[in-house]
Amino acid sequence: MAKKKGMLESLVNTLIEKHHSPPAGKDLRRVVEIIRESQEIINDSDNLRTVASRYYLLLSSLEELKNRPKRDLKYYGISSDIPFSDSIAMLNEKKSVIFNQAIDRSYHKAMNRISSLKTMKGRENALSKFYDETCAIIGEYGLPSACFLHLEEIYRKTLPNIQ
Repeated sequence: MAKKKGMLESLVNTLIEKHHSPPAGKDLRRVVEIIRESQEIINDSDNLRTVASRYYLLLSSLEELKNRPKRDLKYYGISSDIPFSDSIAMLNEKKSVIFNQAIDRSYHKAMNRISSLKTMKGRENALSKFYDETCAIIGEYGLPSACFLHLEEIYRKTLPNIQ
């Protein structure tokens, strides 16, 4: 089965690294590595809390690169076809889509577990627990209201059909 490409598939693929001997101070190549790891986790994780945590880490890492002098980036061999400020703006613009995709992955994981429960009451309770926990995460991380609406729609459509 082919792996579905995530929203951020190409965002950081434009970063180019060249290896130089590391100078004293923070190695910005580690920041690029964090950006790549975060992109992968955001695209693939079915844990909404992990996605939220990595989303904000990705934003702060891009901010760090954006705020560094160009000579530092050049020294480390870091460049991008897309300005870091544009990448940050795109992440903010697509925030609802990114998190709704993560909610969908989390929902599918929960439904795999829920469908194996023996009683209808058990399945209803597990679905309600998923809903409550996901609402709490959305609130905890200040995710867009579109995420609440998306979750509510999933819950409304699933509850009557949970047999």
